[in-house]
Amino acid sequence: MIRYVTVLVLSLFALGAWAQNSPPHQHAAAAADVIDGSLHPELIPDSIAFRLYLIALSEKDTTLTEPSEHQKVILGVAGLDDADIKVAAGILRTFRQRLDAITETYNKAVISTNDSSSDRALFVSKREALVQTARDAFTASLSSRGAAFLNTHVKNEKARMSADKNEAQQIAELSRIRSGYHLASFRSPQYGCNGYMNLHYNSYTTLTPDSHGKNIYGTIELDGYTGENNASYCYGTNTHQGQLQLQIGSAGGWYYGQSVRPSSQISMYQNVTLLCDVCSVPVDLEIQGLVYCTVAGFFSILPPTTDYVTEDAVTKSIKTGGIAGAWTVSSHCTDASTPPDWDPTISTSAYEWPYYMSASVCSRARTAKAGTKWFCLPNPTPLVVGMVSTAKVGCTNYDAKIIGPTMP
Repeated sequence: MIRYVTVLVLSLFALGAWAQNSPPHQHAAAAADVIDGSLHPELIPDSIAFRLYLIALSEKDTTLTEPSEHQKVILGVAGLDDADIKVAAGILRTFRQRLDAITETYNKAVISTNDSSSDRALFVSKREALVQTARDAFTASLSSRGAAFLNTHVKNEKARMSADKNEAQQIAELSRIRSGYHLASFRSPQYGCNGYMNLHYNSYTTLTPDSHGKNIYGTIELDGYTGENNASYCYGTNTHQGQLQLQIGSAGGWYYGQSVRPSSQISMYQNVTLLCDVCSVPVDLEIQGLVYCTVAGFFSILPPTTDYVTEDAVTKSIKTGGIAGAWTVSSHCTDASTPPDWDPTISTSAYEWPYYMSASVCSRARTAKAGTKWFCLPNPTPLVVGMVSTAKVGCTNYDAKIIGPTMP
């Protein structure tokens, strides 16, 4: 389940405390210059969505010869079978190797020329071609079913992404003029200068349960760069560093990228796995994405979350109608656990059963009143099993202190 958090329900998250020494000031993202996929997924170009998804799913160790457990879970949620997952993992390895190569070339050019404008255009062109090559490889190499499922899944994941409006406009060819900058003003007494920079960052976050509805797999990603504008004269030895926080219960924490020149490409992601056989339910959820500038301080790309809890929620449902892949359902839970925290209305099963058991990851403010609705992803979920037993079960219900059943 991938705002590919980021649960991304980030728009619901409140500002929280820093997990490190508080910076002297923080610059918030300009909402008007960022496309919020939870509100307008149709405005995020497919190429940006696929790039964020491919980066989040690729492993840093490109020498691996088999799919990682993380890839198996995420691609399984997308609807791919074991054979397609193995093929997809190979495509992801090639994509990652080539992306790392062109990114390294670009970042070295930024350092040697101290001017990223012409090098940037070439880098973007190569990167777009690389993303398209990977998409073409999926279409040609996966089964027709797997390719179709993956394409649909990535487009649905736009709801959990955010995109720089300027980049989206360029890719979508909506405008030939660079506009929609995400401006960040600053004043630096240390460097004796002030001005503004253009921030061009995309983000993607996700929480996904495994097929048993137990362990939680999370991914957080930051991808972009900073334009010089009228701040280049005070850069000097200034650097930018991506900083990500993904904490799910006892797993995860803060992660720090390499310090680079501001106009260098920052492509940073982190995967976290919470083994729920050693954790309590629900667990704390903390997500945050920053760019630290040695001149201007901290820029908030993903707003911080605080006082949120997340849980694996399992529910039994009864079929009421629909068609294969889109059966209409309603909860079939004991009175004590009704309404369940995860309350699906659609079952994605390809087969017709009288009952279904399904799992999703749900989040809610810790201080929410009893009965407050949970935000659950994926919804609808592909983690569904058909059943014939007529008995009602105790579905996951936080307010009633019912953990819920285990997926068959």
